[in-house]
Amino acid sequence: MSNVELCVDCRSQLGEGPVWDAGSGVLYWLDIEAGLIHYHNTATRTHNSVCAGLPVGALCLRKSGGLLLATGDGFAEFDIAGGELKKIAAPEVERELESKDKRFNDGKCDPAGRFWAGTLDRASAQGGCALYRLDTDYSVRKILPDVRLANGLAWSADRRTLYFIDTPARSIFAFDYDDASGEIGNRRVAVEVPEGMGLPDGMAIDTEGRLWVGHWGGGAVCCWNPQSGELMAQLAVPASHVSSCAFGGPALDRLFITTARQGLSQSQLAREPHAGSLFTAQMDVRGAAVPRFGR
Repeated sequence: MSNVELCVDCRSQLGEGPVWDAGSGVLYWLDIEAGLIHYHNTATRTHNSVCAGLPVGALCLRKSGGLLLATGDGFAEFDIAGGELKKIAAPEVERELESKDKRFNDGKCDPAGRFWAGTLDRASAQGGCALYRLDTDYSVRKILPDVRLANGLAWSADRRTLYFIDTPARSIFAFDYDDASGEIGNRRVAVEVPEGMGLPDGMAIDTEGRLWVGHWGGGAVCCWNPQSGELMAQLAVPASHVSSCAFGGPALDRLFITTARQGLSQSQLAREPHAGSLFTAQMDVRGAAVPRFGR
């Protein structure tokens, strides 16, 4: 692995949710509270952004084109070229997110093309949030209640295991996953993150089944073996708040890393001038391609 390098000096307050589009060679990511969708063409090295007009916690690509968003108050389709947002009716989700302190946070598509996204409460990390699944017919199901702060998601290559991070628990949980139905069960702890390493946030999975996790407050992306719970590798990032990562590039062998400025003091920002920017590293492993939403 090469050292981590600055890729786009965007200095987001809350950079998150990187998604690689293999078809266009574009990396998408978010500045959540600002509602900004960033997109960077890695071939031409051009960077653009568009405002969705409301907070956006997660995005995914659609097979039919355009983006699907998990927003501050529900789900929405988004046409990035025209800047048009179309909300998807989800009454139960909308009721939960009526509180100004709650919003969607992280999310990702499963291998069958369903969009999973979880919520957080800005005022508390004591529970009351949930993990939802948006099916391809736009019906919504609450899959996991009593979540404290929903974060990273990943699926094993054999489509039999879902990994999920509930950040305040300092744990990566594993569930048995049924690809046909989207049902999960048999919850257990795959990885426990020790004190002093920051909090586990967003993550990606490589082709060998190892989890690459952004450590909020830990200034690193850590590689964990979910079979043994062992720490396999650690990438130092020049920003304390590392929020997530995604594999990309033509060979899926570059790791793109999002970071945040939120919560850093002026003295910390002086030491970390590029906090909130997008970083990258050349890897000696390849990532798994992220599915698109749709049948």
